Amino acid sequence: MTKRFVVPSTESVSDMLSMLYGNDVDATEIPDKTIAGAFAASFVCDDGDLVAVCICDPAFVAYSGAALSMMPVGGAEDMLESGDFTKTSVDNFYEVINVCSRLLMSDSSAHLKLDKVYRPEDASAVIDEFSARATVGFKLKIPRYGVGKMIFSIV
Repeated sequence: MTKRFVVPSTESVSDMLSMLYGNDVDATEIPDKTIAGAFAASFVCDDGDLVAVCICDPAFVAYSGAALSMMPVGGAEDMLESGDFTKTSVDNFYEVINVCSRLLMSDSSAHLKLDKVYRPEDASAVIDEFSARATVGFKLKIPRYGVGKMIFSIV
């Protein structure tokens, strides 16, 4: 079994998130691979090595977390305006990213798992230490909520 992980496509990301939200999630690949104020998630393989990082803008965290628990869109917008993300919303974001770990694996890749989610004040530590083979970014429209960005960097 090889350790090489999958680089997600717009179709795979859209399909995966549509399963969570019950509607088609509109995904578009974006050229810019930087996000200000990003949350980050680290993925490790079975031996504990860091093998991928997912970086998301605050809008994706707010909208994906709120949509998962059907919080009113106004609650997500309030978090974006204040910068104060509820524990529930961040926990829901963790679950969304945990599901997205499947986007990085194939029948021939090693297993990986979500290790941690980092809030913006801690995210740069994991982002800056990671050296990627491939990086791909997406703009995602969460139905009835809003648009956010997600970037995957993979060894």
